[in-house]
Amino acid sequence: MFDYELHRIQQAELLREAAERRLVRQVLSARRSARRAARRSGRPGGDRDAPSPGGGRPATGRPAASGTRRPGGSAPAHRA
Repeated sequence: MFDYELHRIQQAELLREAAERRLVRQVLSARRSARRAARRSGRPGGDRDAPSPGGGRPATGRPAASGTRRPGGSAPAHRA
């Protein structure tokens, strides 16, 4: 009887692990397809979970005036 109980416990654990892996794959797939859809539609910020590289603030720690560029060519380069 004891072996059977251990077998049932192990089986339940394997089923839980399989369900967890399946859920992770579904989440990753949904995230990938959402990013693809955002790229196709031209919306910026296809991956909303990813933090911005600068933390969402300019390097000076204060908001930049609209329509102005910082000296030294710090504006992003445009590709042809």
